[in-house]
Parts: sequence; structure tokens; C-alpha cells
Amino acid sequence: MPSADSFLVQCNLLMCGQPPKEILRKALATLEDPSRWTQGALARDQYGRSVRPASPHAVCWCMESAVAMACNPYGVLPPYFMILLDEVAEEDFGHLYGAPLFNEHYGHDAILTLLKLAIHRAPEVAV
Repeated sequence: MPSADSFLVQCNLLMCGQPPKEILRKALATLEDPSRWTQGALARDQYGRSVRPASPHAVCWCMESAVAMACNPYGVLPPYFMILLDEVAEEDFGHLYGAPLFNEHYGHDAILTLLKLAIHRAPEVAV
């Protein structure tokens, strides 16, 4: 399987020219408050209903949706982050089933730790 870095150049448009570290820092800042993180849906509104990540009614997001919203206003997650988050989940947590299932089966503290580890791996500059 290709590494996350091999996808980086192809994802610049979806990242709106932002450095990967900055995107991950924004996602981390969003999810630091446990009430802004969710399991079982990409995003939820104030009533707990499932909504699209880019919905103006969204008040909490799963890990990948928080990263997607930090990337672009459409809530589209670039493949670079899909692979990076999967790599961190596998290599640092031994979770072999990808970041979406990591979000579903691990708690808030583990989500924050995964994002911090991903920040450490990500490039500082935009490609």
C-alpha cells in the first residue's frame, strides 16, 4: 500500500493550499471539546440528528469529518488524510480496521491522541 506522503501533492486542491499540520491542528482544536465529537455519524446537529459534515446545522463531527471541514468548506476528506489517519491507527494503536472504525470503537482521549500523533507525522508546509 502506498504511504500517505505519496498522495499529498494530489490533494492540495482539496486542502485549499493549507499545510497538513495546520489542518490537523484545526481539527484537533475543534474536537478538544468532547461535546464537539461524535460517534455513529459523520456529524450531528444540536438535536443529535445525523447531518452532513458541511451542514450549517452541524455542531459535532467524527474525527475524519473534523479533518475534512478543516481542509475545505465542502467536507471532503482528501485521500492523504484517509491514509495518514489509518496509518497512525494501525502503527501506534494496533488498530487494523481504519480510522472510521477507530472513531467508533475508541474514546475521545484516544481520538485526540491519534490526531496529535498525525500532527507529528504531517509536513509543516503546503505542497
